Amino acid sequence: MAIILPIALCILGPIGSIVGEYISNALIALGNMGGLATILSMALIAALWEYIVMAGMHWLFITTIFMILAQDGVESVVAPSVLLAAFTVGGMCSGAMLRIKDKEQRALAFSYIIAQMIGGVTEAGLYGIGVRYKRPFIGMMAGGIAAGLFASIVGLQVYNFLPVASFLGLLSFIGGSTMNLVYAIIGAVIAFVVSTIVTYILGVDESKNENKEVIKQ
Repeated sequence: MAIILPIALCILGPIGSIVGEYISNALIALGNMGGLATILSMALIAALWEYIVMAGMHWLFITTIFMILAQDGVESVVAPSVLLAAFTVGGMCSGAMLRIKDKEQRALAFSYIIAQMIGGVTEAGLYGIGVRYKRPFIGMMAGGIAAGLFASIVGLQVYNFLPVASFLGLLSFIGGSTMNLVYAIIGAVIAFVVSTIVTYILGVDESKNENKEVIKQ
């Protein structure tokens, strides 16, 4: 603790903040260019968002979203991407659950889906499925790209940002036209389904984890 805490607080924390700020500014600037740049920006944000969350750099994006909403009353680049990206975790866990043979791990995967969809907690799925099996991360990113592309094409807008990763996040899209909310729901379904399908196709490698358990025993 005496070694780790000073390193984390004095070195890693400031570095993460600086790097996160550059990443945030770059993606937002790219999104504000319009056209293909906006489409690319939203696809990248949705695909990489959960990695940004794992690195603890997501608060910079969230702060920026609140600032834009306070000034303009609407945000159409970052917020739609990050809200839809949450459903890629549930989809990743769903695809993995369909391929995992171990009953205990399959039950855990199902609990991760509930944790994301109802509780708004993505960390359980990210570490329990993504970090554990690695390959499902590809499915998660594929779902993020698909959702980000859809959100940019239909012009999704957020009017009241709720920084939650559950279905309640869809309430953020209420405030404009009815179709905006409908498109948001469709985008969430796309994120979930694409992540599920890609993860299921790629499968999970349980052999490495089984070998680790044997070694531990």
